[in-house]
Amino acid sequence: MGCGNDREVELAHCVDRIGDHSLVCSGKMKAAQHAVQGQLAKAVPGVLKHARDCFRELPLYGVLGGFHLSGTNERVIPDTVDAMREFDLSVIAAAHCTGWRAIGALASAFGDAVVPSAVGKLYKF
Repeated sequence: MGCGNDREVELAHCVDRIGDHSLVCSGKMKAAQHAVQGQLAKAVPGVLKHARDCFRELPLYGVLGGFHLSGTNERVIPDTVDAMREFDLSVIAAAHCTGWRAIGALASAFGDAVVPSAVGKLYKF
């Protein structure tokens, strides 16, 4: 796992592959960053931890993507929500494949930080 360690004073861009997951970050030093989650169950906390480890000087602002917490993966919803608490995220944009039960659990736990996600949605930060 790389951590975009080739960054200079300005963090321009980083893309990491973590198994089947993706981590995409951009921003400048002393600015918040986002973790963009790939598509696989039980991975959200791991991707967030990896982002934090790679860029310790930047707080995580949000996470966007499909969390795949529906169907047989619903059993990990409580653990996923609990593990996400440590990141104090301002934006959680969970795509449709997260599942409605998981989106409901995230909304109950994180309130207005959970925002709708859809194809073509524009996020401004």
